[in-house]
Amino acid sequence: LEAQARMRLKLAPPETVTLYNVLGLVDGADAALSSQLVVVSCHYDGLGRALDGALYPGANGNASGVAAMLEIARLWQEQEFQPRRSVLFAAWAGGELPYSGAHYLQDNRGYTTHFDISAVLHLDRLGSGAGEGLVVQPLGRRSSLFDLLVDSAGNLDVSVSQGDLSLHAYQKILSGRYGALVATWGGPPPAWDQDTVERVNLSHLGQATQAINLTLITAAHEPRY
Repeated sequence: LEAQARMRLKLAPPETVTLYNVLGLVDGADAALSSQLVVVSCHYDGLGRALDGALYPGANGNASGVAAMLEIARLWQEQEFQPRRSVLFAAWAGGELPYSGAHYLQDNRGYTTHFDISAVLHLDRLGSGAGEGLVVQPLGRRSSLFDLLVDSAGNLDVSVSQGDLSLHAYQKILSGRYGALVATWGGPPPAWDQDTVERVNLSHLGQATQAINLTLITAAHEPRY
């Protein structure tokens, strides 16, 4: 149409809020390996509400990743598993934002300056109701961490395929000597306002968690890795 329109939008003053990462560090038991860090990563917050007030529940994206991480941490404590490498369980704030808690940690390394990041595994949308297995995107070249996940999942009869995923900004910045991966369960995500807990497939979430747990146990414990 050969028409022009002028609009005026009055915005409220910007509001500054403080968000917090939730971090848990397990010190490595081997003096020769404890300075190497394995990072288990996910974001714990979602999109919130739309401008019209519609709620975006975020059950699969990414409460499912948080659930997997917490279950792995619980199992390790219950079974008194002591990794030889140090392990950081990280639930990032602002996961949907261009600048997240992971960016802040990278810019203000703090205690992480004492570590050499060995591997990074991002957990995201692990409870999809569709798909036949894990879909993994290596960040950078295919790495030994990718091969380790494929082997671990294969031992549990969980299939793994490599794919191009829609990445969050924080997933692009952390890298490790032996690789960094984003792991999700295959299948298209539901609409944001339909991502409810009822749509989370607990069987898929359980299979993904078991495969990732076995991968992390090996990555955090085996010196040959």
